[in-house]
Amino acid sequence: MRATFDPEAARGVHETYELHIGEELFHMVVADGTLKAAAGPAGRPDFVMITDVVTFMAIGAGQLSPIDALMNGQADMKGEADAAMRCLAIFGFGRTASSVLPGSSGSAPIPSRTEESRAR
Repeated sequence: MRATFDPEAARGVHETYELHIGEELFHMVVADGTLKAAAGPAGRPDFVMITDVVTFMAIGAGQLSPIDALMNGQADMKGEADAAMRCLAIFGFGRTASSVLPGSSGSAPIPSRTEESRAR
């Protein structure tokens, strides 16, 4: 994550992100252009992403958009849409993918796959 971290995109941001990638769980604290990453869960994450390694790599490489991964069940994301968008921008996820997360113009929560299943 440090390799893709963009300190300029992180200027003015004070958020915590939690990632569940396959069997790995870690979190990142972004504070005004700086990054601290550690293993384990975050106390109060602003954004959580849960996916497998292959999907995570495809999103990172721009081969799969985060919204496509969410909609087709390859990823689950929880938290505020704006926090998700900042996280994706700060770490460069989906830079070449065309889709963006729904609700990114406001601070609406991202519906998880579980919530979407219940709505159907």
